[in-house]
Amino acid sequence: MIRGSFAAAHENHRNNRLLWMPMIRVSLSDAVNVNAQHIVEYDVSALIDTAADYCVIDRDMIDRHKTFVGRGTGFSLGPTGFSTNEFYSVQVVLNNEVNNVALQMSCPAADLRRTGYLVDLILGMDALRFFELSLLPREGRVTMSWIET
Repeated sequence: MIRGSFAAAHENHRNNRLLWMPMIRVSLSDAVNVNAQHIVEYDVSALIDTAADYCVIDRDMIDRHKTFVGRGTGFSLGPTGFSTNEFYSVQVVLNNEVNNVALQMSCPAADLRRTGYLVDLILGMDALRFFELSLLPREGRVTMSWIET
């Protein structure tokens, strides 16, 4: 089981707990093979976003670690319409109580931190579909359990 909590996802929401979002901490690997890991950053803040189709990585993270492999340009749809983004191969490593779960994702890069977000990664449904998710905002608890396939 992976445990998280509720926190401000944007700097404008720090003082309004009603706007806090579910978060977990993950590690990021630049490996392109799911059976191998090369962790480049530990303790990364990740927003759980069930409305997002894809995981999104902060562009500053890509710039800081030049070893993420580019997958080309693609289109994504957001609340303001279509945008063109560079996609990268990103291995998201979730620290489970029993073992680590590694998900090989193709993520568009976006300016998250530069636009006030307090996260380095948005976990979208392409990753979340592998988990049973429990959100208990009054208790401030977030849990994710791997769905055995």
